[in-house]
Amino acid sequence: MRDSDPFRLRFEVFGQEPASDVGRVNGGARDVIKELLESDSGRGGRVVLLKAPRAGYGKTFLLQSVATALVESHHFSRVGLFGGHSINASHLLECLLLSLCEAVDQADGLTKLDHLARRVLAHGLEPLVRSGEVPSQDREVALEALRKKPIETFDFHNDAAVTAHWTRANIEILGPRLATELAEQSGATLRESAYWVELLFRYATTVPENADRGRLLFETIFGSETSKVCPTGVTERLIGLSAITSIVKELVFVIDD
Repeated sequence: MRDSDPFRLRFEVFGQEPASDVGRVNGGARDVIKELLESDSGRGGRVVLLKAPRAGYGKTFLLQSVATALVESHHFSRVGLFGGHSINASHLLECLLLSLCEAVDQADGLTKLDHLARRVLAHGLEPLVRSGEVPSQDREVALEALRKKPIETFDFHNDAAVTAHWTRANIEILGPRLATELAEQSGATLRESAYWVELLFRYATTVPENADRGRLLFETIFGSETSKVCPTGVTERLIGLSAITSIVKELVFVIDD
């Protein structure tokens, strides 16, 4: 099985973790990379190339340090070179989904994709509540919950999560409006926005204990062994998911071979 942790700690001293002062190594480079990733690059994104005079110079440790520092605002997805020398859209999308399907610590089996789906739904619903298109007994309280507690608000597995169950009951009518709002926020096409709203909603409403939900997710996106999705379709889905993800967290692909 592929190791999905992009920056597993690789250094130890006689079986012990490194001393805390190791974090000062390449501190200047870390600050530069953080500044680049935190600055607004527009829709096009940017490419950052790390160069070192030799192997073992500390690039992976540097990346791990940056990922740890930006964990709340950025999602890091490690990408191995396809066939050892190239990258294609299908491989990138698979790597991104594998990283999103990692379990969240102390979250009762929820994954990063669960959290992403709930936060995306909250972003899509917020303008509809604010405008009054979605009725609410206390609009300000509802808006605050969507902004500050999206994970709890869209807990589809909690009977007390009223907003989540209302959304589930009205998703056929609400889905197209959510897709439109998220397309405007993310820059994704309306078709891709609608595709990912449906898929994220289906994933988030399936109980985490269902061992098939990950398999069904990948089969839906990539097709079965006998019916593969065309490369153009996979590229569109990669762009769509990347755009939707960027509403919640900045997306960073890391090639560290």
